[in-house]
Amino acid sequence: GAGAAVSDATQLGAGAPAGDFDAALAFAVGELGKLAQGRASISDGKISIEGQGRENVQATTIEADAKAHLPKGFDIARLDIVAGPVSPYVFGAERADAEVTLTGYVPDEVARQRLVESARRHFFDAAVVDRLAIAKGAPQNFTDAADHSLAALARLADGRLAISDATVALTGAARHQNARAEIGTALAESLPQSFRGDARLSTRILGSTLDAGQCGAALSQLLAKRPIKFSADDVAIAPESAPLLDAIAATALRCQIVGLEVAAHTDNAGISEVNLARSKRHAQAVVEHLVKAGVDPFKATAVGYGAERPIVPNDSDENRARNARVEFVVK
Repeated sequence: GAGAAVSDATQLGAGAPAGDFDAALAFAVGELGKLAQGRASISDGKISIEGQGRENVQATTIEADAKAHLPKGFDIARLDIVAGPVSPYVFGAERADAEVTLTGYVPDEVARQRLVESARRHFFDAAVVDRLAIAKGAPQNFTDAADHSLAALARLADGRLAISDATVALTGAARHQNARAEIGTALAESLPQSFRGDARLSTRILGSTLDAGQCGAALSQLLAKRPIKFSADDVAIAPESAPLLDAIAATALRCQIVGLEVAAHTDNAGISEVNLARSKRHAQAVVEHLVKAGVDPFKATAVGYGAERPIVPNDSDENRARNARVEFVVK
Protein backbone atom coordinates (compact mmCIF):
# COMPACT_ATOMS: atom_id res chain seq x y z
CA GLY A 1 0.00 0.00 0.00
CA ALA A 2 3.03 2.30 -0.26
CA GLY A 3 2.60 3.57 3.29
CA ALA A 4 -1.19 3.82 3.30
CA ALA A 5 -3.17 2.70 6.34
CA VAL A 6 -4.57 -0.83 5.95
CA SER A 7 -8.03 -1.84 7.13
CA ASP A 8 -8.67 -5.62 7.13
CA ALA A 9 -12.29 -6.68 6.67
CA THR A 10 -11.64 -10.11 5.13
CA GLN A 11 -13.28 -13.31 6.40
CA LEU A 12 -12.47 -16.99 6.20
CA GLY A 13 -14.59 -18.97 3.74
CA ALA A 14 -14.65 -22.09 1.62
CA GLY A 15 -15.11 -22.24 -2.17
CA ALA A 16 -12.01 -20.44 -3.41
CA PRO A 17 -11.59 -20.83 -7.19
CA ALA A 18 -9.17 -23.41 -8.54
CA GLY A 19 -5.60 -22.32 -9.00
CA ASP A 20 -3.25 -20.33 -6.81
CA PHE A 21 -5.71 -18.01 -5.12
CA ASP A 22 -3.02 -16.64 -2.78
CA ALA A 23 -0.91 -15.62 -5.78
CA ALA A 24 -3.95 -13.99 -7.42
CA LEU A 25 -4.58 -11.98 -4.25
CA ALA A 26 -0.93 -10.95 -4.13
CA PHE A 27 -1.07 -9.87 -7.77
CA ALA A 28 -4.26 -7.80 -7.29
CA VAL A 29 -2.94 -6.07 -4.15
CA GLY A 30 0.43 -5.48 -5.79
CA GLU A 31 -1.17 -3.80 -8.79
CA LEU A 32 -3.39 -1.72 -6.52
CA GLY A 33 -0.20 -0.42 -4.92
CA LYS A 34 0.79 1.04 -8.32
CA LEU A 35 -2.30 3.26 -8.34
CA ALA A 36 -2.57 6.71 -6.76
CA GLN A 37 -6.21 5.86 -6.18
CA GLY A 38 -8.32 2.93 -7.33
CA ARG A 39 -9.80 -0.47 -6.68
CA ALA A 40 -8.84 -4.11 -7.25
CA SER A 41 -11.25 -7.00 -6.87
CA ILE A 42 -11.46 -10.74 -7.51
CA SER A 43 -14.71 -12.50 -8.28
CA ASP A 44 -14.09 -16.23 -8.63
CA GLY A 45 -11.37 -16.41 -11.30
CA LYS A 46 -11.87 -12.88 -12.66
CA ILE A 47 -9.73 -9.91 -11.60
CA SER A 48 -10.76 -6.27 -12.06
CA ILE A 49 -8.48 -3.28 -11.56
CA GLU A 50 -9.47 0.36 -12.02
CA GLY A 51 -8.17 3.74 -10.96
CA GLN A 52 -5.41 6.28 -11.67
CA GLY A 53 -1.81 5.21 -11.89
CA ARG A 54 1.06 6.51 -9.85
CA GLU A 55 4.02 8.15 -11.57
CA ASN A 56 4.80 6.45 -14.91
CA VAL A 57 2.05 3.84 -14.46
CA GLN A 58 -0.27 3.36 -17.45
CA ALA A 59 -2.81 0.73 -18.47
CA THR A 60 -0.09 -0.97 -20.48
CA THR A 61 1.95 -1.26 -17.28
CA ILE A 62 -0.79 -3.36 -15.62
CA GLU A 63 -1.37 -5.32 -18.82
CA ALA A 64 2.31 -6.25 -18.99
CA ASP A 65 2.27 -7.31 -15.32
CA ALA A 66 -0.77 -9.52 -15.92
CA LYS A 67 0.88 -11.18 -18.89
CA ALA A 68 4.01 -11.88 -16.87
CA HIS A 69 2.64 -12.69 -13.39
CA LEU A 70 -1.07 -13.58 -13.51
CA PRO A 71 -1.53 -17.07 -12.00
CA LYS A 72 -2.89 -19.85 -14.18
CA GLY A 73 -6.68 -20.11 -14.04
CA PHE A 74 -7.21 -16.37 -13.50
CA ASP A 75 -8.15 -13.75 -16.10
CA ILE A 76 -8.47 -9.97 -16.23
CA ALA A 77 -12.17 -9.12 -16.41
CA ARG A 78 -11.83 -5.35 -16.33
CA LEU A 79 -8.89 -3.01 -16.62
CA ASP A 80 -9.70 0.70 -16.52
CA ILE A 81 -6.57 2.68 -15.72
CA VAL A 82 -6.10 6.42 -16.13
CA ALA A 83 -2.41 6.99 -16.80
CA GLY A 84 -0.39 8.51 -14.00
CA PRO A 85 1.93 11.47 -14.43
CA VAL A 86 5.07 10.95 -16.51
CA SER A 87 8.50 11.59 -15.04
CA PRO A 88 10.74 12.82 -16.44
CA TYR A 89 8.40 14.73 -18.72
CA VAL A 90 10.07 14.81 -22.10
CA PHE A 91 9.53 16.46 -25.48
CA GLY A 92 11.77 16.07 -28.48
CA ALA A 93 12.12 17.30 -32.05
CA GLU A 94 14.70 16.26 -34.58
CA ARG A 95 15.31 17.68 -38.01
CA ALA A 96 16.71 15.38 -40.67
CA ASP A 97 16.70 16.37 -44.34
CA ALA A 98 13.17 17.48 -45.25
CA GLU A 99 11.41 16.18 -42.12
CA VAL A 100 11.12 17.27 -38.52
CA THR A 101 9.78 14.65 -36.13
CA LEU A 102 8.05 15.55 -32.86
CA THR A 103 8.22 12.98 -30.06
CA GLY A 104 7.49 12.78 -26.35
CA TYR A 105 4.55 14.14 -24.38
CA VAL A 106 2.09 17.01 -24.34
CA PRO A 107 -0.45 17.70 -21.57
CA ASP A 108 -3.57 17.76 -23.75
CA GLU A 109 -4.90 17.90 -27.30
CA VAL A 110 -4.91 21.71 -27.33
CA ALA A 111 -1.17 21.74 -26.58
CA ARG A 112 -0.57 19.10 -29.22
CA GLN A 113 -2.30 21.11 -31.93
CA ARG A 114 -0.51 24.29 -30.86
CA LEU A 115 2.95 22.70 -31.11
CA VAL A 116 2.27 20.90 -34.38
CA GLU A 117 0.98 24.10 -35.94
CA SER A 118 3.92 26.03 -34.52
CA ALA A 119 6.32 23.57 -36.13
CA ARG A 120 4.51 23.81 -39.47
CA ARG A 121 4.63 27.61 -39.27
CA HIS A 122 8.34 27.83 -38.45
CA PHE A 123 9.81 25.01 -40.55
CA PHE A 124 9.37 26.47 -44.01
CA ASP A 125 11.30 23.70 -45.78
CA ALA A 126 10.42 20.56 -43.80
CA ALA A 127 7.37 18.34 -43.32
CA VAL A 128 6.23 17.83 -39.72
CA VAL A 129 5.79 14.27 -38.41
CA ASP A 130 3.65 14.12 -35.25
CA ARG A 131 4.51 11.27 -32.87
CA LEU A 132 3.41 13.01 -29.69
CA ALA A 133 1.46 11.34 -26.88
CA ILE A 134 -0.81 12.98 -24.31
CA ALA A 135 0.26 12.46 -20.70
CA LYS A 136 0.00 14.12 -17.30
CA GLY A 137 2.94 15.47 -15.37
CA ALA A 138 4.01 18.47 -17.46
CA PRO A 139 5.84 21.22 -15.54
CA GLN A 140 4.21 24.64 -15.48
CA ASN A 141 4.66 26.55 -18.76
CA PHE A 142 5.92 23.39 -20.50
CA THR A 143 3.98 24.10 -23.71
CA ASP A 144 5.33 27.67 -23.89
CA ALA A 145 8.88 26.37 -23.45
CA ALA A 146 8.41 23.75 -26.18
CA ASP A 147 6.93 26.36 -28.54
CA HIS A 148 9.85 28.78 -28.15
CA SER A 149 12.34 25.91 -28.42
CA LEU A 150 10.80 24.76 -31.71
CA ALA A 151 11.25 28.29 -33.09
CA ALA A 152 14.95 28.06 -32.23
CA LEU A 153 15.34 24.60 -33.78
CA ALA A 154 13.67 25.82 -37.00
CA ARG A 155 16.54 28.26 -37.54
CA LEU A 156 19.07 25.42 -37.72
CA ALA A 157 20.06 23.70 -40.93
CA ASP A 158 19.91 20.45 -38.98
CA GLY A 159 19.60 19.76 -35.29
CA ARG A 160 17.89 18.21 -32.33
CA LEU A 161 15.79 19.52 -29.46
CA ALA A 162 15.41 17.61 -26.20
CA ILE A 163 13.34 18.86 -23.24
CA SER A 164 13.34 16.94 -19.97
CA ASP A 165 11.18 18.51 -17.26
CA ALA A 166 12.54 22.10 -17.07
CA THR A 167 15.80 21.55 -18.97
CA VAL A 168 16.06 22.41 -22.67
CA ALA A 169 18.96 21.12 -24.79
CA LEU A 170 19.42 22.34 -28.36
CA THR A 171 22.15 21.01 -30.63
CA GLY A 172 22.82 21.43 -34.34
CA ALA A 173 24.27 23.66 -37.03
CA ALA A 174 23.19 27.24 -37.74
CA ARG A 175 22.93 28.34 -41.35
CA HIS A 176 25.55 31.09 -40.90
CA GLN A 177 27.85 32.42 -38.19
CA ASN A 178 25.75 35.38 -37.05
CA ALA A 179 22.65 33.22 -36.72
CA ARG A 180 24.51 30.90 -34.36
CA ALA A 181 24.88 33.57 -31.69
CA GLU A 182 21.38 34.97 -32.24
CA ILE A 183 19.69 31.59 -31.82
CA GLY A 184 21.34 30.81 -28.50
CA THR A 185 20.57 34.26 -27.09
CA ALA A 186 16.97 34.23 -28.33
CA LEU A 187 16.34 30.80 -26.83
CA ALA A 188 17.65 31.83 -23.42
CA GLU A 189 15.58 35.04 -23.42
CA SER A 190 12.34 33.41 -24.61
CA LEU A 191 12.15 30.48 -22.19
CA PRO A 192 9.93 30.77 -19.08
CA GLN A 193 11.86 31.64 -15.92
CA SER A 194 11.58 28.14 -14.49
CA PHE A 195 13.33 26.61 -17.53
CA ARG A 196 17.04 26.39 -18.25
CA GLY A 197 18.34 26.32 -21.82
CA ASP A 198 21.57 24.87 -23.14
CA ALA A 199 22.36 25.60 -26.80
CA ARG A 200 25.42 23.87 -28.22
CA LEU A 201 25.58 25.02 -31.80
CA SER A 202 28.04 24.90 -34.65
CA THR A 203 27.95 26.71 -37.99
CA ARG A 204 27.19 24.97 -41.24
CA ILE A 205 29.76 25.32 -44.03
CA LEU A 206 28.20 27.68 -46.56
CA GLY A 207 29.09 25.68 -49.66
CA SER A 208 30.54 26.57 -53.04
CA THR A 209 30.23 30.06 -54.48
CA LEU A 210 27.40 30.88 -56.86
CA ASP A 211 27.48 33.03 -59.95
CA ALA A 212 24.72 35.58 -60.61
CA GLY A 213 22.46 33.12 -62.42
CA GLN A 214 22.81 30.41 -59.80
CA CYS A 215 22.32 32.94 -57.03
CA GLY A 216 19.09 34.28 -58.48
CA ALA A 217 17.72 30.78 -59.01
CA ALA A 218 18.60 29.69 -55.45
CA LEU A 219 16.96 32.76 -53.91
CA SER A 220 13.83 32.29 -56.02
CA GLN A 221 13.58 28.66 -54.92
CA LEU A 222 13.64 29.69 -51.28
CA LEU A 223 10.92 32.31 -51.77
CA ALA A 224 8.81 29.76 -53.63
CA LYS A 225 8.65 27.65 -50.46
CA ARG A 226 7.33 30.40 -48.20
CA PRO A 227 6.83 34.19 -48.58
CA ILE A 228 8.56 36.52 -46.13
CA LYS A 229 6.13 37.79 -43.51
CA PHE A 230 6.30 40.97 -41.45
CA SER A 231 5.09 42.09 -38.04
CA ALA A 232 1.81 43.93 -37.63
CA ASP A 233 3.57 47.31 -37.49
CA ASP A 234 5.30 46.58 -40.85
CA VAL A 235 8.69 47.44 -39.34
CA ALA A 236 10.20 44.08 -38.42
CA ILE A 237 10.29 40.65 -40.01
CA ALA A 238 7.84 38.26 -38.34
CA PRO A 239 9.55 35.71 -36.04
CA GLU A 240 8.18 32.81 -38.08
CA SER A 241 10.14 34.07 -41.10
CA ALA A 242 13.49 34.08 -39.27
CA PRO A 243 14.42 30.56 -40.51
CA LEU A 244 13.66 31.58 -44.10
CA LEU A 245 15.74 34.78 -43.77
CA ASP A 246 18.62 32.75 -42.33
CA ALA A 247 18.53 30.49 -45.39
CA ILE A 248 18.33 33.50 -47.72
CA ALA A 249 21.29 35.14 -45.95
CA ALA A 250 23.34 31.92 -46.15
CA THR A 251 22.66 31.80 -49.90
CA ALA A 252 23.47 35.48 -50.42
CA LEU A 253 26.79 34.99 -48.64
CA ARG A 254 27.73 32.45 -51.33
CA CYS A 255 26.93 34.77 -54.22
CA GLN A 256 29.53 36.46 -56.38
CA ILE A 257 27.43 39.42 -57.41
CA VAL A 258 27.80 43.08 -58.28
CA GLY A 259 24.55 44.02 -56.59
CA LEU A 260 21.44 42.54 -54.99
CA GLU A 261 18.19 44.48 -55.11
CA VAL A 262 15.61 43.58 -52.47
CA ALA A 263 12.32 44.57 -54.07
CA ALA A 264 9.19 44.71 -51.91
CA HIS A 265 5.65 44.97 -53.26
CA THR A 266 2.14 45.37 -51.83
CA ASP A 267 -1.37 44.76 -53.11
CA ASN A 268 -3.60 47.68 -54.16
CA ALA A 269 -5.66 47.87 -50.97
CA GLY A 270 -5.44 51.26 -49.28
CA ILE A 271 -3.72 54.51 -50.23
CA SER A 272 -0.94 54.23 -52.80
CA GLU A 273 1.45 56.50 -50.87
CA VAL A 274 0.99 54.40 -47.73
CA ASN A 275 1.58 51.20 -49.70
CA LEU A 276 4.75 52.64 -51.21
CA ALA A 277 6.10 53.56 -47.78
CA ARG A 278 5.18 50.13 -46.41
CA SER A 279 6.99 48.34 -49.22
CA LYS A 280 10.11 50.44 -48.60
CA ARG A 281 10.07 49.49 -44.91
CA HIS A 282 9.73 45.81 -45.84
CA ALA A 283 12.64 45.95 -48.25
CA GLN A 284 14.83 47.80 -45.77
CA ALA A 285 14.09 45.26 -43.01
CA VAL A 286 15.27 42.44 -45.27
CA VAL A 287 18.43 44.32 -46.27
CA GLU A 288 19.24 45.01 -42.62
CA HIS A 289 18.95 41.30 -41.85
CA LEU A 290 21.26 40.39 -44.73
CA VAL A 291 23.85 43.01 -43.77
CA LYS A 292 23.78 41.84 -40.17
CA ALA A 293 24.48 38.33 -41.44
CA GLY A 294 27.58 39.55 -43.26
CA VAL A 295 26.38 40.57 -46.74
CA ASP A 296 28.29 43.58 -48.12
CA PRO A 297 26.08 46.64 -47.40
CA PHE A 298 27.34 48.30 -50.60
CA LYS A 299 25.94 45.44 -52.67
CA ALA A 300 22.45 45.21 -51.13
CA THR A 301 19.81 47.80 -52.04
CA ALA A 302 16.28 48.17 -50.67
CA VAL A 303 13.60 49.28 -53.12
CA GLY A 304 9.86 49.58 -52.46
CA TYR A 305 7.46 49.53 -55.40
CA GLY A 306 4.15 49.64 -53.55
CA ALA A 307 1.35 48.29 -55.74
CA GLU A 308 2.92 49.40 -59.04
CA ARG A 309 4.02 45.94 -60.23
CA PRO A 310 1.37 43.28 -59.56
CA ILE A 311 2.04 39.77 -60.91
CA VAL A 312 -1.70 38.91 -60.96
CA PRO A 313 -4.87 41.02 -60.91
CA ASN A 314 -5.84 42.25 -57.44
CA ASP A 315 -9.30 40.69 -57.74
CA SER A 316 -9.28 38.19 -54.85
CA ASP A 317 -7.72 37.70 -51.40
CA GLU A 318 -5.50 34.98 -52.82
CA ASN A 319 -4.20 37.17 -55.63
CA ARG A 320 -3.66 40.14 -53.34
CA ALA A 321 -1.60 37.90 -51.07
CA ARG A 322 0.52 36.86 -54.08
CA ASN A 323 1.11 40.49 -55.04
CA ALA A 324 2.26 41.42 -51.51
CA ARG A 325 5.71 39.91 -51.85
CA VAL A 326 9.47 40.35 -51.66
CA GLU A 327 11.68 39.55 -54.64
CA PHE A 328 15.43 39.51 -55.22
CA VAL A 329 17.01 40.96 -58.33
CA VAL A 330 20.61 39.83 -58.85
CA LYS A 331 22.78 42.22 -60.83
